[in-house]
Amino acid sequence: MSRGEGRGRHAVALAAGPLLIVASAVVVLHAFIFGGRVSDQHPDILAFWFPNYCFLGKSLAAGHIPAWNPYVMGGVPFAADPQSGWMYLLPMALFTALPCGVGMGLFIAAQPVLGGLGVYWFLREEGVSRPASTVGGLALSLSLAASRLTLFLPFPASLAWTALTLAACARYLHATGWPRRLLWLGLTAASWGQLVLSHSGHGAIVGTAALLFYLVAATLGSVRLGRRRGADATLAAVLLLPAMVLVNLAVLVPRIAYLSHSSYGIGFGHLVTPTSHEAGWVMKLVDTRGMYLGPVLMALSLMALWSRRHRALAVAFSLLGAIGYVLALRIVVDPLARALRGVPLLDFYRHYPNRFILAVLLALPILAGLGLQAWMDAPSARRRLLMVAPGLVVWVLLPPIFGTPQAYLRLAIVGAVVGAGALWLTGTNPKLAWALAAVVAVVLGANAVLGQRPLGHGGGTLASGPGASAGWFDPLLRPRIDPKVYVRLGPIGRVLSRGDARFISFDPGLASSRGYLLAQQPSDWPLMANQRSILFRSEDAQGYNPFQLIRYWRFVRAESPLELSYNVGLFLHPTPGAMDLLDLGWIVARPGLPPFGAALVAREGGWTAYRLPGQHDRASLVTAWSVMTPDRSLSTVTRPDFDPSGAVVLERDPGLPGPSGGSPGTGGRASYSGIGLQSSRITVEANVPSILLVRNVYDPNWHARVDGHPAPLLPADYLVQGVPLEAGRHTVDLSYDDPSIGYGLAGSTIALAALGLAALLLGRRRRRAGAD
Repeated sequence: MSRGEGRGRHAVALAAGPLLIVASAVVVLHAFIFGGRVSDQHPDILAFWFPNYCFLGKSLAAGHIPAWNPYVMGGVPFAADPQSGWMYLLPMALFTALPCGVGMGLFIAAQPVLGGLGVYWFLREEGVSRPASTVGGLALSLSLAASRLTLFLPFPASLAWTALTLAACARYLHATGWPRRLLWLGLTAASWGQLVLSHSGHGAIVGTAALLFYLVAATLGSVRLGRRRGADATLAAVLLLPAMVLVNLAVLVPRIAYLSHSSYGIGFGHLVTPTSHEAGWVMKLVDTRGMYLGPVLMALSLMALWSRRHRALAVAFSLLGAIGYVLALRIVVDPLARALRGVPLLDFYRHYPNRFILAVLLALPILAGLGLQAWMDAPSARRRLLMVAPGLVVWVLLPPIFGTPQAYLRLAIVGAVVGAGALWLTGTNPKLAWALAAVVAVVLGANAVLGQRPLGHGGGTLASGPGASAGWFDPLLRPRIDPKVYVRLGPIGRVLSRGDARFISFDPGLASSRGYLLAQQPSDWPLMANQRSILFRSEDAQGYNPFQLIRYWRFVRAESPLELSYNVGLFLHPTPGAMDLLDLGWIVARPGLPPFGAALVAREGGWTAYRLPGQHDRASLVTAWSVMTPDRSLSTVTRPDFDPSGAVVLERDPGLPGPSGGSPGTGGRASYSGIGLQSSRITVEANVPSILLVRNVYDPNWHARVDGHPAPLLPADYLVQGVPLEAGRHTVDLSYDDPSIGYGLAGSTIALAALGLAALLLGRRRRRAGAD
């Protein structure tokens, strides 16, 4: 064999596993990558991720960091929102460089690919063979690509970034010499930051737990095997923890600063009722409805504990998966959620504890790769028989007992028979392990492709229409929405984009506790719900976001006759006070009797845009005020008889001479003009000392300057902004400036520069020592 042929075969061997992982996922997800369509199988795609990531990307393309989004909920912080995508590199790159529809499809497809490659890389760093590492990577990649979980974007992304962080951490721990080690320290920390950005809740908790479990196992394992001294191994593990924080200050500082005045500031126990799983949920992974691992991979996961070389890893990830499994069980959730209600930090457990099964979905592919390696390393056929017996009992005999229909087990049985044959061949000759990797790719890929059925347009909402599904494990269907049509501006969109007042979507018969989230049929698009306002640069007083300004969140719930979901902002029957404070000038509703005495302006499909009567001013002068506590202020302004043209309700003395608590008088004039997304200028002629009432939602990062000098900006009428003014002519400039964004960027830059400088100096010192 020539040297060139040897190099070629070596290159093929190096690339075979990653290429199989990528190619299999691309085949399964080709409609998302090449089809030019966006999925609506999960309502959050169109209602949240598509408009927000599109807003982020196009703002960055214009050279602007979007700190404030004025187009939903009366205005809301954007960059500081943990789910906005700011500093999240993949959506920033895709949605800045590409059309939004193309970016969305690629982003969805990227998560299974990155997850599979991450598991492969991690296992290879831990000394697992290429075929076994490939099987682990395929298990995560194709199980995600087959299931609707792929569309719950934070969760597959958190699994992917956890795998990549584990791989980078393994390279860091195994690196020789401090210059190289510091490089991988920085990359591991940066990867963890992307994990936090992918999902700052359960995904980050499970991913960080996986990293900590691995650090302990790897440190103990390296010391036990004599690869490193205990002090050296411990130092490497301990250094990672502060680096994870310091490198990611740009990620952490704005989000932490925002939490205290967001809806999460009231505590998780008030946001959602705990949800859980029954003990048999894991049997879903061996039937062929969506997410599927099959009996062979599940059996391999139980074999991991037989490994001598990787027992510490097998124990760590088995323990991680077991803890996640137990924390999600109904028998545990019910008493534990009650016990933790109101306990600071720990009450987060009440917020969808069923999501802790992410630990199981991460652990199983890693354990499957370790299990195959243990099978390949087993010294005898007797040992292999003992290894495979528990898996046969659990994953072949139990699913029918737990009620899995036989129709869904047919492909599983075929895959089990073929996989068992490949596994037997691998036992006779470990070089044939690639046959098992090929079988896994074919069986899991076939299940994913066969599960994709076109989701037709007819027949109701996502909850009841053809192909509708609600769970993580359901099959992933082909995307059907043409994004070019979805973002096409129609007659109603053109009217609302004038920017002279805000609007609400209004259909009490269609709305629910989830707002208009399920109204995503093409016939519903002219309703302009589900944050389409972001796409068309019109201002919606409603919205859909788990992180809302606390004042807006409480105001909406005080106004609503419905018990709303924690992430919904909906005005089902707005009072005159709410309509005034939110500067409502437009209502989108069905044709018929005009709501609130409004006049018809535009029609589109089965919907009509109505103009509300009266004058709509974003800013006005009020000459009388009263001072109350925030709670009293909220109850006052949400009373049906509240007169917004009367005295403004403040929460501290404005420091003005005037008729506090007296009768309102003629205040003068105020002319408002917006300047960009997060600033405005108001020219004022005040006849007497007055409060300039600005009908934008209050946030402490809004700042006022009066005639060029800093001035107080107060919460007014609980929800909006007030600026105290003396009599006379004034120019009032309002701007949104979140200093935590700049502080975080500066901190991360300094941390990365310090790591780079340390690596450079240590490398130079090492080269000099070598030269001597």
